Amino acid sequence: MKNFFKIISVIFLFACDEIEETYELPLELKIFHSLEEALENPKSAKQLSINVKNEGDLTTLPEEIGKMENLEELIILLPNLTKLPESIGKLENLRNLSITTENSLLEIPESIGNLSKLQSLIIWGGNFGHFPESLGKLSSLRHLQIWESNLVGLPQSIEYLKTLRELGIYRSNLESLPSQMGGMENLQQLIIHECKLESVPAEFGLLKSLKSADFWKNTIASFPIDLSGMESLERLDLSNNNLIEFGADLSPLPNLKTIILNHNNLSQYPVGIKDSKALIEIALAYNPIPEIPQNILTNTELRNIVLSGTAINTLPDLSSLSRLISLSLNDIEGLELNDHIFENKNLGSLYINNIGLKELSPKIGELSKLNTLWATNNKLTTLPESIQNLQNIQTLVLENNNFDCEEINRIRSLVNTQVAYASCN
Repeated sequence: MKNFFKIISVIFLFACDEIEETYELPLELKIFHSLEEALENPKSAKQLSINVKNEGDLTTLPEEIGKMENLEELIILLPNLTKLPESIGKLENLRNLSITTENSLLEIPESIGNLSKLQSLIIWGGNFGHFPESLGKLSSLRHLQIWESNLVGLPQSIEYLKTLRELGIYRSNLESLPSQMGGMENLQQLIIHECKLESVPAEFGLLKSLKSADFWKNTIASFPIDLSGMESLERLDLSNNNLIEFGADLSPLPNLKTIILNHNNLSQYPVGIKDSKALIEIALAYNPIPEIPQNILTNTELRNIVLSGTAINTLPDLSSLSRLISLSLNDIEGLELNDHIFENKNLGSLYINNIGLKELSPKIGELSKLNTLWATNNKLTTLPESIQNLQNIQTLVLENNNFDCEEINRIRSLVNTQVAYASCN
């Protein structure tokens, strides 16, 4: 038996010797802020930041960067970078790629499509006009942002970006979106800001997971899209465009809370804004809309209405909108403030700047929850005694009216908040 244990011990020791000869210690992954140091230890690089301060004025990156097989995050800040090496496609573990240049990056290599684990791609200042079709191979991509670039279009292959949650194009030359965008079935946020987009394809209406769509400051002229399949949509912003009509019907959208159409050329109240059961905000400021129809009252959940700068001269009776808390009516010369406005007992903010107002109704005092009142640039000479009933008022702004200092002092004595008036300080 003793001999047996001796034999077993010898075998165990021999096995351990074999393990010691073949076993490799886990590689210590590091964060590098120097390209040179990272290239000396390519397999140990987990994160790498390449910037002009440490690397000088580089215009290209070496192909050897592709040897960093364990790299997960690559941040490039080089103002004059013109191209990326093809070997970037060998970074099979890369999850985050951020590139910032001063509009010098001329192209995106086809090999970028090999980054199967890439989750976030952010590019600032690209001088490239198009992405390669291989973009659609980024099977793990969740966030794609392009800032201040010459990008004019996206490849048709974006339909294969099934994991994409956020697509943002900012201050770029984007002129169109491909019809294949409807294939991005998990997209939740779409932002096209300050671009040259002239229209939105009908397939936009297929984005059933989209929660927020923001087309601020483009050149879109019409929006007759069928949105009935966009069951997740909560926010739609088409402000600062060239809209002359908005033909989309919002009533089938069960989760739509906000519609923003400010600063367009709408000459009629959009007929599609009715019967939207979840809608809490309508913003139509600075459109030449002459009338607000009664069907606005079908949006029974409304909390915020923005009509500043429109061409209306009166409002429908909004008193049935019991949840209304904010009403903006600035810059509407000659607007008649009917008493029914003061019957919205939950109103907390009222903006009536620059409407030529000469007298404020005593019924203002019935707005017991009012905390903010702006009434600047009008022709007021006095306020009614009933303002003393505004016990919750926190902001009262009256600049550029016709009050004398005696009246301002009277107003100050009636309310529990500061009243700034430059000529009577």
